[in-house]
Amino acid sequence: MSVERIPFGEQISNFQSTLDQITDNLGADDVAQAINCIFFVGMGNNYYLNNYLMPNYPKRTQFNAPQFSDLLKVKCISRAYPSISFLQFPCVENKITLIPISVLAIASDFTRNDPHVRLALQEISKSSAIRAFIIDIFCSSALTMAKELGIPTYYFYTSSAGALAVFLYFQKIGEQTTNSFKDLTETVFEFPGLKSPLNAPHMPEPMLDRDDPAYWDMVYFCTHLPKSNGIIANTFEELEPPAVLKAIAGGLCVPDAPTPYVHYIGPLISEEKEFGDSAEAEDCLSWLDQQPSRSVVFLCFGNR
Repeated sequence: MSVERIPFGEQISNFQSTLDQITDNLGADDVAQAINCIFFVGMGNNYYLNNYLMPNYPKRTQFNAPQFSDLLKVKCISRAYPSISFLQFPCVENKITLIPISVLAIASDFTRNDPHVRLALQEISKSSAIRAFIIDIFCSSALTMAKELGIPTYYFYTSSAGALAVFLYFQKIGEQTTNSFKDLTETVFEFPGLKSPLNAPHMPEPMLDRDDPAYWDMVYFCTHLPKSNGIIANTFEELEPPAVLKAIAGGLCVPDAPTPYVHYIGPLISEEKEFGDSAEAEDCLSWLDQQPSRSVVFLCFGNR
């Protein structure tokens, strides 16, 4: 059975025909007094109009609007790539309410899902051989359980190789002092492979204060990176300084333990243009193509 959609203009025409029929039956004066029409025009996803916004729809109590949006993205990916499947874990109560959202809050969210992750891995293992379990750095608590189950585990690292070198070497830097980095205004740290030293207060914000639980979360995350079976980095070797690549591969960033192999597979970028004007972007690239080789400097201060 095939069902065709009725164009919006035709729907309005049908509505007018219905009003004309009622008018013929009741008379124009009675219709004017008895009928009040409320028009709701929704241009967008019927998941919202016909489901999420309905009072009796259960998803409304299970997800807030951003979470429901993420759920719809999952459904779109599943339809586009049937080989990819998603597991939805039960909601866990977040007892930490920190504004703005901190590393501690993020880590706490992931840790409370550990039992669900373990159960999912065990269930999948009953019918399939899990060749690789890929996690984010904030999911480091899942590394131990995956190893207990004998599942090879890899980190997906989305920043540069230079940033990875800093994270791998972070524990050694922390052992050099008992003070918080934010207080070491005259101290600089040397990192293997990095050409320039880094001022202590310029370290990533969660690493600055030893009295902040987020600092120890970062220690936990960074010390677990070398314990994985490998690291998948969203960059490519031609983009990175050779000294950094050599330092990581040579084990200089993790002097007290083996360094897992780093797979440089990037850049992985979204094909969907979510922000900005595509025409403007094309003009920019066209202008860039017209410039002499090595004549343009790209300066980026990050996205903070």
